[in-house]
Amino acid sequence: MLLTLTAELWQNSDSGTNTTICKMDQATDNPGAGETVAESELDRIRQAAGLNSRQHWCELSPDAMICLDGRWRVLFFNRAADELFQASGMLAVGQPPWQCAPLLGILEELSLDSLSAEPRVQRCMVRQVELGKAGTRALEAAVAVAGAHDERVFTICIRDVSQKAPAQPTLYQSQRRQLVGSLAGGIAHDFNNILTAVICQIDLALLDKELSQQARESLMQAMESARRGAELNAKLLQFSRNTEARPTAVQLTRLVDETVFLLRRGIDRRIGIQFAAPGSDLWPAWVDEGQFMQVLMSLSLNARDAMPKGGELLFQLANLKLGPEEARAPRRSGEFVQITVSDTGHGMTPEVLGRLFEPYFTTKEFGKGAGLGLSIANHVVVEHGGWMEVDSEPGRGSRFHVFLPRAVTATAPPAEPAGGGAAVGTALEGDETVLVVDDEQPVREVIRAMLAFRGYQVVEAGDGTEAVDRFRAANGDIDLVLLDIQMPRMNGWDTLEKLHKLDSEIPVLLLSGGVSEPPADRIASSRPAAVLQKPFASAELLRMVRKILDSTRRPG
Repeated sequence: MLLTLTAELWQNSDSGTNTTICKMDQATDNPGAGETVAESELDRIRQAAGLNSRQHWCELSPDAMICLDGRWRVLFFNRAADELFQASGMLAVGQPPWQCAPLLGILEELSLDSLSAEPRVQRCMVRQVELGKAGTRALEAAVAVAGAHDERVFTICIRDVSQKAPAQPTLYQSQRRQLVGSLAGGIAHDFNNILTAVICQIDLALLDKELSQQARESLMQAMESARRGAELNAKLLQFSRNTEARPTAVQLTRLVDETVFLLRRGIDRRIGIQFAAPGSDLWPAWVDEGQFMQVLMSLSLNARDAMPKGGELLFQLANLKLGPEEARAPRRSGEFVQITVSDTGHGMTPEVLGRLFEPYFTTKEFGKGAGLGLSIANHVVVEHGGWMEVDSEPGRGSRFHVFLPRAVTATAPPAEPAGGGAAVGTALEGDETVLVVDDEQPVREVIRAMLAFRGYQVVEAGDGTEAVDRFRAANGDIDLVLLDIQMPRMNGWDTLEKLHKLDSEIPVLLLSGGVSEPPADRIASSRPAAVLQKPFASAELLRMVRKILDSTRRPG
């Protein structure tokens, strides 16, 4: 636990002005039974020992300690703070720490202006901070507040927790996760290309009217397996990608369903997973879907580790309204959505519960976890305006309760396009010329076959450079371009720019093999007619091709 400081407002009766000073809570041993030592005697003893009663103990602390008034002016800082932030000249008593950027970042994250005086540490947080020559450090911070309004005093204690876990293994694990994350986009692209070819080839095979019923059923089963693979790929990469938080009003039933989908394919089958979806009256919550998926997965994997021989994992969702009489910290009054993740594992002792959300704290054996999962999950929940509670006893499992503020309004998600199955009828046919650009030959071949079957003329290109050459040679006879985004030599964005220089009105349908949406700013500047995510069924592609051609038909 961080050393807790309290700040008191002292009146300076000699000058008639208010002077704010930082004072340590002190405890003294009784020199004898029933004896009381006068404060003046304590001052005499301290002075004889060369101790400053208000600063000496702060100077001895290895943790950085800084006192600020309500206007963020520095009242006091100890030697450890000066050393941590290398603050020579940047921290000055009586001046705000505007020149100390790392400290300012911490102060802003602690949200000092929103805090009120309470007899406890108000906030704890951990973040990676760049400290110049000292490199990046993991810092843990806490703040105590005294006074009210303009007379508030903030006492901040900051601890370097970089060494609380073995540095090299933790660094190695972090670097490995970063490497996997950087490779995820490329893996998704390749896997989605494979699935696109499989799904579309099955669609083409289903067009054969002479297929036996048994062969048709087998192809439909293969199609369903390919679609499940595409869905699993999408969900895994949605969970793993690291993007800026974008909170929206979300029905949490869907996120829990997606979490259960992943878990049933990724954890020990001896663990039964139960989720009874609540009714339509469940309130939406304002969350970032990707970040909250991380929370659900962290809680789920923690429950899995608590049940090495199997057990039951239960998800529950409910609306919760708390009145002022129930708003005991960390709870507060209002309307919330409660998510409960329960397990039948070995449970936790009170000692473990007390340290559960500490960074790098873990009860797992070395190499089985860095002790960051629950800490990060708790931080994400707090950043979403909620809190987390835990009930657990040894031998009786654990129950994690997450409370998120209700989103008052919610926007209904867009309807999913009709998909699946081979396209039928003549509404999707055409005789226009389409340039298909993709570096994967199987993908080009299956798209060519689908379009040619419907009467379209198809020109192929294996990369962006070849596409520009083919487009220029066609001399205006291309009506539509199907363009993959990720390609060697010249990617889709650069190719699109060059095509628009040759013909600013040519419609281009971008084919994205990644899971995440292409950046909105690139779409706005490049002006494609539409973006289609791989893998797609033939009907989906043909509908979009026909829609774009009909809406951009050129005169003559």
